[in-house]
Formats: sequence, C-alpha cells, structure tokens
Amino acid sequence: LQVLTGTIDLITALIQIDSTSIESIDQKLKIVSKTVDDLRMITTGILDYARQEVQPCSEPLNINQIIEEQIKLFAFIPEFKRGIKVNLSLSDQLPALIGNPIGIKQILSNFIKNAVDARADASQKHLTINTHTENKTIIITVSDTGECIRPGHRDLFFSPEFTTKPV
Repeated sequence: LQVLTGTIDLITALIQIDSTSIESIDQKLKIVSKTVDDLRMITTGILDYARQEVQPCSEPLNINQIIEEQIKLFAFIPEFKRGIKVNLSLSDQLPALIGNPIGIKQILSNFIKNAVDARADASQKHLTINTHTENKTIIITVSDTGECIRPGHRDLFFSPEFTTKPV
C-alpha cells in the first residue's frame, strides 16, 4: 500500500509539473496495476489461510524476473530511492522452477524491506541480490550494508512472529 500511495503521489506531482510523457505515466500505472493484482492475491491467500482452505498455487517461475519486478516496485518508495545502490547479479543459467509467485514475492519483499530498514543509519547504503545454482538448487542471496543479525537471533530468524523491530 505504501508503494501504491507513493506512486499515486509521484504521478500526481509529475502531472502537475507537466514534464512527464504519457508513456512514462502509463509505465508507472502498469506497475501500480500489477501491484494491486498482487495485493489482491496476497489478501485472498490470507483469507484462505484464515479459513483453512489453503490451495497451493504452482506455476512456472522466473526468479530473476520476480527479483527485478520487486526492485522496480521498491523504487517507488522514497526511502529506497534515496542513496541506496542496488547491485543485481542474476544468473541466466537458473533451472526451471515451479512454485507460488505471490509467496516468492512476499519473501523477497520482506528481505528487501528488512535490508532497507537495516541500512537506515548506514553511511554507505548497498543492497545486493545474487542468484546462482548449486547442485540443481536455486540460491538467492540478499545482502546489505546494514546491521548484522545478532547470533542469538539467528535460530529465531524464520519464526513467523519473530522481529527485532519495536512492536
């Protein structure tokens, strides 16, 4: 929702300045439209889970494309755009993968958002995402120049309710 609000504000400002082409606005609106579709699917997934009617969604995925889409989406958030250098090193040799695209987008979005939050006070702000394969397994690495995870938190890192942020 933050991305949608930021994008709408950006488009409104661009229209007021009248220095943006229709093609540029159309491109931004397509990203917003895709995000609305993704949010609709996420909401449906949450409701299905709450009703215990979870039905797995599996389709062919292009992990690199999903990563690039998430970076484009985050580019609409002012905190992400300001002074953060993004480095993508995406292998073009990834094997075929069947999975849930919305689930993968949620995971990547959480990693990217956490990386942005962790870098808030860093003097150099870098986000690096790499993809490669090891023994037919796709490896996605997300790293940043922010504060590291404390050793005592590592075992809790993938627990659904775990956070180091103030609640």
